[in-house]
Amino acid sequence: MADRPFDAQSIIQLPRLNADETHTAVQQLTAEAAAVPGLPGGISDALAEMKASDARLLAAMASKGRAEAKAAIDPNRARAADKFSDCAWGGTRSWLEGFEELPEAYQPDPQAVRTLKTRLFGDGSGFLAQPFKEQWAECDRRLLVIAEEGLAPLFTKLGGDGFLRALKDSHAEYGAALHVTAAAPWVAPDLDVRGPMQECQYAIRFYATQVVASIKPKDPATRERADRLLRPLIEWKSEVTPAPAATPI
Repeated sequence: MADRPFDAQSIIQLPRLNADETHTAVQQLTAEAAAVPGLPGGISDALAEMKASDARLLAAMASKGRAEAKAAIDPNRARAADKFSDCAWGGTRSWLEGFEELPEAYQPDPQAVRTLKTRLFGDGSGFLAQPFKEQWAECDRRLLVIAEEGLAPLFTKLGGDGFLRALKDSHAEYGAALHVTAAAPWVAPDLDVRGPMQECQYAIRFYATQVVASIKPKDPATRERADRLLRPLIEWKSEVTPAPAATPI
């Protein structure tokens, strides 16, 4: 049988802590220690290392948070891009329908109007009410029709180059805002926080071993001091939400 390790990691069992809770635990332990005067040197040194490791954890968490914020879709930009897309496609449809209100004799090219209206809005404009990424896909399909079927000259013939430009520009911004055509900044998995978190949890365990080691069997005051210093761990109730049970297939 292999020997079990006998160190601070195995002697002291912490509650199950995530990174935020690890930081919180250190802050609570530090607050308790600040209220107890005359800490032995071993406890003071372990406390200092625990606080230092917590500072490193906090820096890693902040760095990860900034990276995640950059990678997340900006809801304000996404809404603005959606509005731009709605205006471009809705305006184009209204432009074409404006021609249809006129007798064909007054239209610059009735066939061009019918072709664009049929190919771009043959099934209506309900796609403009779809969720953002679904709408982007619908717009992308219509722009592909314009490119593959050579419909751009029809816009020019009808004096609608500005509409076509708006369709293309709004689509480019829509794709970028939704991270469809522009890749979101890469955020490494949890490893960048896990390392500092584990280091900090080791420091908590080592601090706890120093506190426990300071207890003298015939000195109740030392036990009372230890209970007070470790009270945050003794009374800890984790708020980590357990993973839901797998749904049978």
